[in-house]
Amino acid sequence: MDDITLTVGGVDWTGWESLQATRSVDAMAGAFSLGLADRVQHGGSSLPLAPGMECVLSCGSDTLVSGFIDSVSQSLDAGRHGITVSGRDRSADLVDASAVHMPGSWKGASLMDICMALCSHFGIAVTLEGNQGQPFAAFQIQPGESVAEAMQRLLKQRELVAMPDGKGGIRLARLAQETLSSVLEEGVNVLSASVTCDASERFSEYIVTGQKQGTDKEFGKACSVKAKVTDEQIPRYRPLVIRASQQGGMAYMRQRAQWEMTTRRADGTSVQITVQGWRDSAGKLWAPGVLVPVHVPTLGISQSLLIGEVTWTRDSGGTTTQLTLKDPAAWQPEPEEPKKNTGSGSSTDWDLYVKQAEKAKAEGQKVQEVMV
Repeated sequence: MDDITLTVGGVDWTGWESLQATRSVDAMAGAFSLGLADRVQHGGSSLPLAPGMECVLSCGSDTLVSGFIDSVSQSLDAGRHGITVSGRDRSADLVDASAVHMPGSWKGASLMDICMALCSHFGIAVTLEGNQGQPFAAFQIQPGESVAEAMQRLLKQRELVAMPDGKGGIRLARLAQETLSSVLEEGVNVLSASVTCDASERFSEYIVTGQKQGTDKEFGKACSVKAKVTDEQIPRYRPLVIRASQQGGMAYMRQRAQWEMTTRRADGTSVQITVQGWRDSAGKLWAPGVLVPVHVPTLGISQSLLIGEVTWTRDSGGTTTQLTLKDPAAWQPEPEEPKKNTGSGSSTDWDLYVKQAEKAKAEGQKVQEVMV
């Protein structure tokens, strides 16, 4: 079993009683929390750890978090003096701090040019996995927005996400570009599993309204555009009206409505699986952003899902990893302009909600047959 080490100021601290570290595709920074019964150093002082100290959390040769301590909490009860240390990757500053750069606008700059300029003030490295696309005609920082918010406005136009690289920097990558050879299988490596289907954020109709660019012959009401998409899986009347943030014709409005329905449908169903240890069958740490085959027949799941979040845990209960998985359509980028052949979003093969509904219906029929 690999040792857990927190390195602060060149000193390695080991022997931690508990650890929880998380990395997610929805967060630019990983986070950790360590706990132990406080040690007494030579001279009677406790652990010399304080908020703001630079730190590196590692598991064997793998770095989990490289950044700073956010908080140190101490507690006292009968015969025990406990301490909890929490922190995040260096890239947490991109999430917390405002985007301040002179000049605050760019013309004809590439994605990497802008992202590296925004991150340079914080000493944070940016790496690109894949194609960054064409340069942006123009981009301007909005007053008060964080660096992460500014970058996300750029990234969604390139179908990219920013994730921590485990070394304090960030990597720009596309999701679902890799399928692991490991399989999450009931009765083999799955310690526990659960699936949650939530329709509270889903609607029967998605109505997108907006404006298309006017002409000499079309203006006013003639330039108003409205598109509607119906989710047949929601039987109750629950309309949602959305005002489009940019101009576009009917094709774009319909694509925008379809995207709203597809992502809400996929995001409404999540799977949590706990496995023993922190590594997959290839010996690598479980990581977010990749697809993994999941076979849990008791819960009606047999398909590949995207790992959205990974939580590594070590405590008195052992060493485990909790994976949060969803249909990859939950992270489908918002459309920026009309595209041909938009399709209907998540297919039945991907749609966990459909499968769970069918499973519940089938089990309900079995109960009725028994009662009869």
